[in-house]
Amino acid sequence: MVKINMLKAKIYELETTYDDCALSMGIAKNTFYYKMIHQNFTAKQASALANFLKLNLEERANIFLS
Repeated sequence: MVKINMLKAKIYELETTYDDCALSMGIAKNTFYYKMIHQNFTAKQASALANFLKLNLEERANIFLS
């Protein structure tokens, strides 16, 4: 289960937007909102988002694998 609060905190910390996150994943903003609500990221999407947010391995594991 994705830890959405940790993900939101990282997005806020980096002063980026959901729009930017969606673009980095190659999806629409509405789709990104849906995925945030339902914690429904594919491995490819999670990886693209983690790369965009420059998450280290520990942060990736804590957010997407815990």
